[in-house]
Amino acid sequence: MKNLIIASLLLVLAAACESGPKQDNYDPDHIGIKFEKYSTWDSLLKVSQALNKPIFIDCYASWCGPCKMMAKNIFTDTTVGQYYNTHYVSYKINMEKEGLKLREKFNIMAYPTYVFLNTDGKEIHRAVGYIQKNDFIDLAAIAKSDDSNLAGFKKRFDDGNREQVFLSAYANALSDAGLDFKEPVDEYLGMLTDNDYFSTETYEFFMMFLNDIHAKETKFLLANKKKLITVFGEFEYHMLMQRIAESYYSNEVYSALDPKNLEAVLAYLNDNAIDEADKYTFEFEINFHRRRQDWKNYEKVAIAGADQFYADDAAQLNGLAWTFYENIDNSESLMKAVTWAKASVKLDPGYANMDTYAAIPFKAGVFDEAKYAAQKAIELGNTNGEDVSATEELLEKIAQKLS
Repeated sequence: MKNLIIASLLLVLAAACESGPKQDNYDPDHIGIKFEKYSTWDSLLKVSQALNKPIFIDCYASWCGPCKMMAKNIFTDTTVGQYYNTHYVSYKINMEKEGLKLREKFNIMAYPTYVFLNTDGKEIHRAVGYIQKNDFIDLAAIAKSDDSNLAGFKKRFDDGNREQVFLSAYANALSDAGLDFKEPVDEYLGMLTDNDYFSTETYEFFMMFLNDIHAKETKFLLANKKKLITVFGEFEYHMLMQRIAESYYSNEVYSALDPKNLEAVLAYLNDNAIDEADKYTFEFEINFHRRRQDWKNYEKVAIAGADQFYADDAAQLNGLAWTFYENIDNSESLMKAVTWAKASVKLDPGYANMDTYAAIPFKAGVFDEAKYAAQKAIELGNTNGEDVSATEELLEKIAQKLS
């Protein structure tokens, strides 16, 4: 009988792993997580049940940078591999190719997403984004326990647990999973007394989850500014109020592209004298106009504020300059962008920003300056082993204009 059981198990494993979606860079001998190949969803479940191990699925996309970093740095780690191979049946699948049905089944909205299932194929936990080695091992341990995984949290919430510590932990778990945390947050906020607003626990909760400038909790914080500064400190108070503005902007302005909400968050910042309100106003406006591709207003805001707010930020200056190159045709504005590109190079010389410096005067018709910058960009790129073919093509176009 024992031999029969072993033989049956081997048959299940063989059938499950024989053929199916080919894994990118699949290596059966690697020392990290052992991702197997499965011909069908049922075959994955059969292996999970036969081994009595839950399932770990890496949901990725081929273009996703953090996905590639996880595959290179974390999945190949020996310690990570030992833990996951001991406790899970692991599977990875491209959500935009062979994983389309699973993407719909598990409502995958971001990459990478890590989905953990029980042996019946029901989701018990998930997380998103790049995760460091030790945290990734902790994630696997959390997913295995009903005391800490999302399935366990949901059951306790549905059963009526409304302890503040529990609600905070549940909201954090949902946030880490990239899921809607409104239910536990609303329950937590609904239990607050006026005295609770002055506790460290509530401050930390607000830093994570208070995201509405119109909420009664936000209005309380504004109305009790002096007392809150006395309790937490001026820096901490303004950091909280900035955090609320950032969250509201992300959810209700930038994502929704709602100009009325943009006006509302700018009024919140300025009317309530939130620290760095002028810088937040600049960044909120310029990012909003860029997302809407409203280049006329983008140009206006950038020229008015870049020298003040991005003077010491090479990356931001280069980003502004390149956006002007791609979308702005006014010669005077393009020459302003040249000053940003030159400032970026001065702060942090590199191939990318020197290439930007070459491209903008070319577009503006200042070919001698464009030639100088293009040659310097190619020198920098070759020194650092970068692909300079685009700048070489630009230099050829410049030569034609000068001939």
